[in-house]
Amino acid sequence: MGIIVVLKHWSRRKGFTGWKIKEFLSSSLLHCLNPSHFRSIHLFTYLQSPYTSVMEPTIFHKIRDREIPADIVFEDEDVLAFKDIHPKAKTHLLFIPKQFVESIAELTPESAHLPGLLILAAQHYAKEKGIRGYKLLFNVGKEGGQEVPYLHLHLMSEQSA
Repeated sequence: MGIIVVLKHWSRRKGFTGWKIKEFLSSSLLHCLNPSHFRSIHLFTYLQSPYTSVMEPTIFHKIRDREIPADIVFEDEDVLAFKDIHPKAKTHLLFIPKQFVESIAELTPESAHLPGLLILAAQHYAKEKGIRGYKLLFNVGKEGGQEVPYLHLHLMSEQSA
């Protein structure tokens, strides 16, 4: 659960200077506020704000940030790849961009290059490991079979890596 804080900003020289809105992922971050700058503070809790994409970190965020272990097989500046914990083939890897995007459906002009980076990373890995035949798959949205809301590419092959 997150906290949206609406603050009435007060300056000693100018008096009331306007409203400020701050967002915190947890109440433990509220200590960052300097109470002397604000005359009144209104707190609103929310489960998910419609004005922001704040969400709980997914398992892929935690793997990317090395908060939980994974069998990482490939990494470069933009992409991380690891073994799927529920493999559907002898070789079943997941390639994720280090830049978060929820899915193909959420791509913007600024993030449209990410699927290409994932495909090139998978191609590089397959060549490096001598995998000649493989399937690449993006699942899009819950209804499309996407289980984790973080853009990822499946590389599956009946050849062992």
